[in-house]
Amino acid sequence: MKKYINIPILNRSKNSLYASKQGHLKKVITTALIIIGSFIFIQGLIFIVYETLQNFGMLPREERTLIIGLGDVIVSIIAAIAVVYQLGQVKENEQKLREIEEANFILQFNQSFIQDEKICNVEELLEKQMMGEVVGPIINSENKQSFVNYLVYLEGLSALVNRNVLTIKNIDDLFAYRFFLAMNNEEVQKSQLFEFADYYRGCLKLYALWKRYRNEHNLPILQHKTSIDNWLHFEEHINCDISVRKCLDTDSSKRIADIIYNVDKYIYPAAFKTNSNAKKVLSKLMKEDNGIFSRKNIRLAIYKNEIVGVGVVLASDNIDFIKDDFIEKFSIKRSHFADVCEK
Repeated sequence: MKKYINIPILNRSKNSLYASKQGHLKKVITTALIIIGSFIFIQGLIFIVYETLQNFGMLPREERTLIIGLGDVIVSIIAAIAVVYQLGQVKENEQKLREIEEANFILQFNQSFIQDEKICNVEELLEKQMMGEVVGPIINSENKQSFVNYLVYLEGLSALVNRNVLTIKNIDDLFAYRFFLAMNNEEVQKSQLFEFADYYRGCLKLYALWKRYRNEHNLPILQHKTSIDNWLHFEEHINCDISVRKCLDTDSSKRIADIIYNVDKYIYPAAFKTNSNAKKVLSKLMKEDNGIFSRKNIRLAIYKNEIVGVGVVLASDNIDFIKDDFIEKFSIKRSHFADVCEK
């Protein structure tokens, strides 16, 4: 049975940000009061200077509007500077808060690792094999799931980095060793990463980013001689851009049938006997308007203009009728078909 790793998430709750929001509100009120006070002070100062100069006959009355206008401009400039400064302070405070929360999360994430005895044992085995202290395979039937859990832990970490929740810069010191220790282990690669690459796509993407980061900062790559990016299929897994769309009349029915047939090594071979039969039967089924394998029920996964996945999505209020009609129709020529469907 698969084990699920308990991974904490960043604390973005209302309570965690309450103090920050309250402080922000106080700063906004303070800034507003400063602006209002500055306006009153400058306008008052200009008025006093103006009246003094006018009483001594040093300033014509027609210059009054110009001076008052100049005072408004000065106040506006001060207000603009205060607002810009305040926005900068808010942004800086939010960045500091994020860094604190990120640091707290990283510590929690690390705790979830070191508190799992089996995962720590996996790390110890990986280290011993790297140092040449263990001869022969380290993965067996008893600890295989623990190795899977170790990789699931890394996949959780990669998801957070790939979604910009965590930064490589902040996790590098604490997690780089564990990450490259597993990713560049030849036995782990052959046992898990190559065979089940689709399930570790996040780790592969993170590997490319992390290796680039360490190269840019002149940092070593653990077990670089067996770097996983030397794998022939590495690029296609990290650059995979799959789109999903409805099945069109122009889409190859034989290609779709071939994928469906190979989904299950028991059911479809038992139902159709051969891939050739499946292509013939399913191609006919796709032409039906209301059948289970009607094109309107099919969704296709497309990669580089090629069909790489098929989903049959059936939504009907009368699914029993469709199922019975489906079985009856194709049991006439193939008596085993109904038996397979019932089972």
